[in-house]
Amino acid sequence: MTVFMDSVSLFFMVFVRLAGMLLMNPMFSRRNVPSVVRMGLIFFLTILVMPTVDNTPLAGLGGFELALMMFRELAIGLCLGMAFQFFYMMLYFTGDLLDVTFGFSMAKVFDPGTNLQVAMSSSIFFNVFMLYLIATDSHLAIIHLFCYTFKALPLGGAVLTPELAQGMMKIFTDVFLLAIRLAMPFVAMEFVLEVGMGILMRFVPQIQVFSINFQLKQGLAFIMLFLFAPFVGSFMDNYLIVMLETMQNVLGAMGGNL
Repeated sequence: MTVFMDSVSLFFMVFVRLAGMLLMNPMFSRRNVPSVVRMGLIFFLTILVMPTVDNTPLAGLGGFELALMMFRELAIGLCLGMAFQFFYMMLYFTGDLLDVTFGFSMAKVFDPGTNLQVAMSSSIFFNVFMLYLIATDSHLAIIHLFCYTFKALPLGGAVLTPELAQGMMKIFTDVFLLAIRLAMPFVAMEFVLEVGMGILMRFVPQIQVFSINFQLKQGLAFIMLFLFAPFVGSFMDNYLIVMLETMQNVLGAMGGNL
């Protein structure tokens, strides 16, 4: 009976950590994915990971201690999932910035994964990043990293300290700077266009600049997206590497043995 209860406790500990990580990760928590599929994935991964997890920290714990440890494991999963979410949400931020820059801010598209109206450029960047993850099997690397957390950070071994909160803020700042780097060429080109329109209006006042400025912005936006496609792909590659390295840093901040 004791062995059975230990196995049940271990199952729930592994389950809640994986649930926190996967349900906070936009790639696996999109609302157009049925809940049964998401829960089934978490359950399947839990069954696979359980034999590799040391249940020694669970020995001799009462119901209250097990509940506290379960909440701690859930907090670990949510922290790791939130760190992943920073990277995905910054792509939405970059798209919003570009749409405001090029005059597409009123044109929104429906995202079935979040049930929200998002900018067109945000949808483009997010879908390109998702396709890149799948094409490079990086989604499998993410799942492997989630499972590896039980080796790097055994049950009950996490330490939630103020340094972890500072680390999360640093992740947010670093990802924000990466998003600005992605948007900067487009914003700079739009600035050059605005300066050119101002000079043209100053020297040729007969031209109705305001009637052609919007069309020029739209045309320039599509041309820039086409010309910078190779550079965006290179950026996505580096973005993914930084994302995986960041997850390792978060594990280290929690006291993980990397």
